[in-house]
Amino acid sequence: MPIFIGTSVKNQASISVGTQQMGKVYCGDKLVWQKAPKGLGYGALYSWYAASNANFCPSGWHLPSSTDVENLASYLEPSWNQSSNSVGGKLKEVGITYWTSPNTGATNQVGFTARGSGYRDHYGIFLYDKEKNYFFNAESHPAGARVSLMSYNNATLQTTKTNVAYFITDKNAGTSIRLIKDSGTATEVTDIDGNVYPCVTIGSQCWLAANWKCEHFNDGTVIPIVTDNTAWAALTTPGMCYYGNDIGNA
Repeated sequence: MPIFIGTSVKNQASISVGTQQMGKVYCGDKLVWQKAPKGLGYGALYSWYAASNANFCPSGWHLPSSTDVENLASYLEPSWNQSSNSVGGKLKEVGITYWTSPNTGATNQVGFTARGSGYRDHYGIFLYDKEKNYFFNAESHPAGARVSLMSYNNATLQTTKTNVAYFITDKNAGTSIRLIKDSGTATEVTDIDGNVYPCVTIGSQCWLAANWKCEHFNDGTVIPIVTDNTAWAALTTPGMCYYGNDIGNA
């Protein structure tokens, strides 16, 4: 496997060399870059400032609105409500490889394959590994940004349907991203970095069946990888990271 000797780039955990993604490692006191591992399959975590950028999504895809998420829930359970539903269980991957036990109610009935990808709070602290899956919704809010949530210890999908104020997070929090297609269906989509994502059609909607992990906006602009907690806490511009600052979690 080729290894590239390079110079340190602040807050950068990986680079692209041609079409190869390289992860930062050290050989003695020398910084080198080697082909990144395939990853555990949790994707990356993004700030709202990244996720809401007009060039975040590839053509034909968008960040899901709260209505998109509510329509997904209503398709799976027409009478669902915020406090009592099993929609999250129908979306969560089965077993305890990607979730902490007991992974209550998980059936992955529709192939959405939600995983416990964790969260980075507005101080830069990583939390909820294998316990929670947060993903941004498209709407902002005076108090922050709207999210949807699934957890390891219950089967509910929680979003803004009945309690808008509660499901708000800071705009510099780091959450997973699940994109939804504008219209029509697809079996897979490839991002600008060459990562390929499976897709799943649920009712009239087509969703990614894996979390996003692209390091560039769709116009080729780099999304800064921010590893330092203080720098993350100060974000008012786009930023991304991998859980624990480990690209192997992607």
